[in-house]
Amino acid sequence: MSLPLEGKVAVVTGGASGVGLGIALELVDQGARVVISAQRPLDEAVAVIGPNSSGIVADVTRLADVEAAYQEVIARHGHLDAVVANAGGRIADPREMGKAAAFLCSDASSFITGIELFADGGMAQV
Repeated sequence: MSLPLEGKVAVVTGGASGVGLGIALELVDQGARVVISAQRPLDEAVAVIGPNSSGIVADVTRLADVEAAYQEVIARHGHLDAVVANAGGRIADPREMGKAAAFLCSDASSFITGIELFADGGMAQV
């Protein structure tokens, strides 16, 4: 039986820790190849995520870094299916957010044309 995200390539910004790391772990668990990005070295996070992951050091506030990261993903994998724009910090359960992101990356969500998933730990309700 194939996994829901088998053959997909996803980039997770801010993927070195917290919610980004949780999302990356869930995407890999569901079969995706994941490229995490952050402004610092990513060797430890890639080791935690496993062999279907890699890292690119990039500052997503700099267009040149984003363009270079995209070109590197295409060179490594040939295509890009999903980008999880997580950089900047979130207050949420990492694996819970990972499951939501994995669903949005899957074919099951093909009816959704765009979404912003805010992870604020319920602070918007306060």
